[in-house]
Amino acid sequence: MTDFSIVPLFPLALYKSKFRELTRVESDTIDKYPVEKQPLGNSSSQTPYFLDALGLEQLKADIKQHVDTYTKEVMKAPYEVYLTNSWKNLTSHNEQHIMHNHTNSVISGVLYIKSSYIQPTISFHRIQPPYVLSWEPTEFNMFNSMEWTVPVEDLDIIIFPSTLFHYVKPNTSNRDRISIAFNTFARGHIKTESTGADLILN
Repeated sequence: MTDFSIVPLFPLALYKSKFRELTRVESDTIDKYPVEKQPLGNSSSQTPYFLDALGLEQLKADIKQHVDTYTKEVMKAPYEVYLTNSWKNLTSHNEQHIMHNHTNSVISGVLYIKSSYIQPTISFHRIQPPYVLSWEPTEFNMFNSMEWTVPVEDLDIIIFPSTLFHYVKPNTSNRDRISIAFNTFARGHIKTESTGADLILN
């Protein structure tokens, strides 16, 4: 067999970490917060600023710490990335969250409140096929797959580039699946070598 090496070109980074335990106030606030059916197939909170709810101040601050870790350690960003909009997701029996990505956002994330033993995954989809020919590989890997599923449990937090398309398969259990999703944007002088592309964001 010929010796060879694989050089991963332009990989995307998905951050995954275990979040702290929620306080009683945080759990009660999340559980009682109303949701309504939305076009993507499940239900979500009506307000686009869910994490600004009374009682969730520390939760928002701790999510921001995870965002800071991603932007500083993965993106190596020389500017601040802050939380913009956020919402509660609820996926009941036979509901799903159809494929989408997040516009007007730099990186997005999800904090899983109730997901274990329900439909504990999120699936990411590659829009452009990796190869011209389409065939069934003898074994799937990150280089030949159009889709990759990430298992998640209660109190997992994931963060990923907002351009990534993703979805959640139908909830086949009788338990509600609850998560908190959030978007971010940048603040500061975004410098670039391209002429006329500098951007000042306040």
